[in-house]
Amino acid sequence: MTPSHSGGAAPHPPEGVAAQWVNLETPGVHPLRCWWARPAAAHPRAAVLVLPEVFGVNGWVRSVAERLAVEGYGALAMPIFARTAPHFETGYNEAGLLQGRDHRDAVTADGLLADARRAIAWLQAQAGLGETGVGCVGFCFGGHLALIAATLPEVAVTCDFYG
Repeated sequence: MTPSHSGGAAPHPPEGVAAQWVNLETPGVHPLRCWWARPAAAHPRAAVLVLPEVFGVNGWVRSVAERLAVEGYGALAMPIFARTAPHFETGYNEAGLLQGRDHRDAVTADGLLADARRAIAWLQAQAGLGETGVGCVGFCFGGHLALIAATLPEVAVTCDFYG
C-alpha cells in the first residue's frame, strides 16, 4: 500500500476557513463526532458529506473537508465507525489498515444510512443551507459507502473515489 497522503494531524485550517469538531447528538443514539469545515466569511454555497477511508477522520480527511470549504462548500467529515470506535483515527500503515478493517466489518448499510441521515439533517440546518440537496464524497471504503448514501433522497450528487 502506497498512499499519496499521510494520516498525521492537519495543520491549522487554510486562511478563510473555519473548522472544528462538532458532536451530533440525538437522545438514545450514539453521538457522531464530525469535522465541520466551512467558509469563514460567508454562508456555504452547498453542503458536502465526506466519508473517510478505513483510517478514520484523520488529518488527511479533515484537510479534504477544509479544501472543499476553500471552494465555498460546507463540508462535514462523518465517522463511519461511530458505532464501534467513535474517535477512531489512525495513520496509513499496516497496523492502521488492520484496525480499520476490523471496524469496517461491523458497518451495515442500515447503520450507515441512519448516520448519514442524521449528518445530512444537521448540514441542512446550518445557516444558508436550508433544505438544499447534499453532495457526498467517499474514499476507498468510504467510496463504497458514498454509493449507498446516494440512495437517500437528500443526496443530490455523489462521487466515489477508488471505492
